[in-house]
Amino acid sequence: MLTIYGVYRSRASRNIWLANELAIPFKQVPIMQRYRLKEPLPAGVVHTKSSEFLKVNPNGHIPSIEDDGVVLHESLAINLYLAKKHGGPLAPKNVAEDGEMGMWALWAVTEVEPHALPIAQNGPTEAMVSALRAPFAVLDKALEKTGFVVGGRFTVADVNVAEIVRYLERRFAQPLQLLAKQQYPILETATFANGQLDSAEIIHLDQLVKGEKLEEFYWEAVLGLATFLRTVFAILLNDEVGNSHTGRQLNYVWKAFLTEVDQEIQQYQLYRAQQHTQQTRNRNSEAMFPSGQSWSVPHSEGDPYWSPETQRRSI
Repeated sequence: MLTIYGVYRSRASRNIWLANELAIPFKQVPIMQRYRLKEPLPAGVVHTKSSEFLKVNPNGHIPSIEDDGVVLHESLAINLYLAKKHGGPLAPKNVAEDGEMGMWALWAVTEVEPHALPIAQNGPTEAMVSALRAPFAVLDKALEKTGFVVGGRFTVADVNVAEIVRYLERRFAQPLQLLAKQQYPILETATFANGQLDSAEIIHLDQLVKGEKLEEFYWEAVLGLATFLRTVFAILLNDEVGNSHTGRQLNYVWKAFLTEVDQEIQQYQLYRAQQHTQQTRNRNSEAMFPSGQSWSVPHSEGDPYWSPETQRRSI
């Protein structure tokens, strides 16, 4: 059975993703990076510099795998091995594709990761973003025809490249935190990681808050998340230069997204306006007819008649 050494929050995520794509059963041994642990070390925690793990990988890094007696290190090499071993559409069909997949793995490590990883760790700088424009132009050109880097289909090469390019998504954590601090406190409960905006805690607020307060929280969340996603698309579009394939796709998605968000917000605004009108009407009705007081209603020609002033107040 395949054993993957490493926690998900590491390059082991690359191997976990591919194993799931290939439907390979595996066991995960959660080895933590030593630099993430503070002194004093928790008892019983095995990390990358522990003697037990160094017997598996003397380099002291994750991920590593054991697969039927084969021990491998280096995440992208592991993925290439797993794809070729298990075959299928994710694997190379011939020697030419095998060479291309190896080329793209090395390209991602040498051309993108040295700039993308610092952005993920410390936030973007103009120099780092500028350094990525040339390699991303190369990637954009490769994706232009089919949307995949090798063979016109989804393969291990796409997994390897995507797993490195996705470091750049972490640059959006800072705008989300800033919006939460300055304008929409409810966003403190949302996270953006692994290409996903997790708003589960906001969705489950109904377990803690009820009534008008819950609606106010939801409304703040709608406005805050819409603002954040607009920021994400604006940054992505700003990164694109010229009439690139990626730029055209982003522009299309951005417009569709804005249209849908605007429609949802307008519908919710109408709902809130209707609710407010109904609440105001109920309060006015209670003010006109206090509890326990009887009223004689004038009649005209046998039918109830409300004075113009009463009608206006009711409306």
